[in-house]
Formats: sequence, C-alpha cells, structure tokens
Amino acid sequence: MSRSLVRDPLAITSDGTVLLNLAMFDVPKRIEKLVELAMAERGAVFIGIAVTRHEQQRLRVEFDDAALQAAYGVAGTRQKKRMKKK
Repeated sequence: MSRSLVRDPLAITSDGTVLLNLAMFDVPKRIEKLVELAMAERGAVFIGIAVTRHEQQRLRVEFDDAALQAAYGVAGTRQKKRMKKK
C-alpha cells in the first residue's frame, strides 16, 4: 500500500466543490491520523487516490464519450422541438 501523501494544496471535484488538502496543515502526516482529523472537521470528507497516466487517458476517453452522448441528447431534443413547430 502506498503511504505517500499528495502535497497539492487543493483539488476541485467534478461538481465544482473545492477541497483543501488536510496534509498541508501543521498536523501529523500519518494517513491514519489525517483521516481521524478529517473526520473531526465539519463538512464532507473526500478520500481519494491518484490514478496512473494510463488510467487518466482511459478516463479522458470515457468522459469524452459521455459528454458527446449528453450533447447528442440535448441537440436531439432541440431538433424535435423545431420540427414540431414547423
């Protein structure tokens, strides 16, 4: 199991939530202690892992496919509305 901590000060989630990295505060750096401290803070807790470059590429492809499918759905709905008006 990896025991290294990411030192980036913040992250932004896909829903726009901004997360502060608890490891950047003046606290013990053991993962178990960080989880305990996070649970004591108010607000939601996000526990994550970094993905490999290969996994990042796979995610990009899947996000692209999902975005394209969503765009087709919106475009199709608009086209149907235009055709009904004619």
